[in-house]
Amino acid sequence: MRQLIIICVVVALGLILGPILWTHSGYVLFAIGQYTVEMTLVSFIVVLIAVLASLSLLFRLKKVSVSAIHHSGNWLKQRKQVKAQSAMTGHILNQFIVNWQKHQSQLTDKINDLPDTPLGKQIQSILLLQQDRYQEAEALLEPLLGNHPVGVSSHVILLISATQRHDWEIASRHLLAVPSKHPLQSQTVDVEITATLHCQGLEDALAKLDSLKAHLNDNQFSDWQVHIFEHDLTTIASNSGGNDMIGHWNSFKRKYRQNPNARAAYVSVLISLGLHNKAAEVILETSGKNRLITFYPYLKSLKPTLPNAIKAQLEQSIKQAPDDKELLSVYAHFCATNNEVELALLTLQKLCSNKPKKQDLKLLSELYEQRGESQLALQTVNKLHQ
Repeated sequence: MRQLIIICVVVALGLILGPILWTHSGYVLFAIGQYTVEMTLVSFIVVLIAVLASLSLLFRLKKVSVSAIHHSGNWLKQRKQVKAQSAMTGHILNQFIVNWQKHQSQLTDKINDLPDTPLGKQIQSILLLQQDRYQEAEALLEPLLGNHPVGVSSHVILLISATQRHDWEIASRHLLAVPSKHPLQSQTVDVEITATLHCQGLEDALAKLDSLKAHLNDNQFSDWQVHIFEHDLTTIASNSGGNDMIGHWNSFKRKYRQNPNARAAYVSVLISLGLHNKAAEVILETSGKNRLITFYPYLKSLKPTLPNAIKAQLEQSIKQAPDDKELLSVYAHFCATNNEVELALLTLQKLCSNKPKKQDLKLLSELYEQRGESQLALQTVNKLHQ
């Protein structure tokens, strides 16, 4: 209403003053010291309007700037509070999830007496899940779900539960709801990768593993890569047989077939299927300075028809690293598996002379027993139990 009145007044003044100014333009004179400025009345009015408009714009910009600074300060303060709340929620839940057995005896009988707060409901849901009361736990957490700290941690609780019981349909739903970064992530790496592998497949599982690399050391990252490829290849072998599994491997992208961890997984599955010659062929085809290291866990049980090529590769590696205990252990186990008992014994005797591993002592005692050297076998067994 106020704006309408102002517009009417301006229009009226324009209708009255317009004709007057058109016929009697008049003039305005400003004198400041020795300086004078003279202009028509119309020009003066135009300049005056421009100045007033500029001042108005400046005042508006000042107001907007002050408001923006104020709101940004509030936003930063609120963001800090949210992050602090997320961290606290994550810490409390993590401590409870990790140590739930310590609390279970104290809280199971009081499951309905927990505080009626989001955290209380989450603890209550964990107790229900540990008692296999999944529907009750899900109903309790359903109102809390969402894209906020409490909602995300609730999704995480249900994701962990669904993954543990291999309910991949429910796991998939909660996996999609969990953001790429959240406060509990360092404790949920295994769950997120496992759920992604079962729900979304090889490519997505590898992408998820890459996104979580910051939470893993190098060995853990390599082990997960092996596991992901091994799971994919084993699934094909179980459903379709060894030949289809080999065809599936050959259909992999070149970068996967050249990945040492992927090749290790392939060798593992080939050995489990009894395809030892094919496994040996894959090992020998692998290039790289330390190419055998990736295959150490599988070489111990490898038994190809012609073992000499693998044996020669191992002996060449031993010449380059004669004190590498892990390499010597692999060589000894490979020789024993492939009926090279004397070589295995000599290697194990050297290996077990200083801080031997239990698996090496066990194999040494078995080889002594095979040769009928019961006394040496007994002495080695005694070392095993020291």
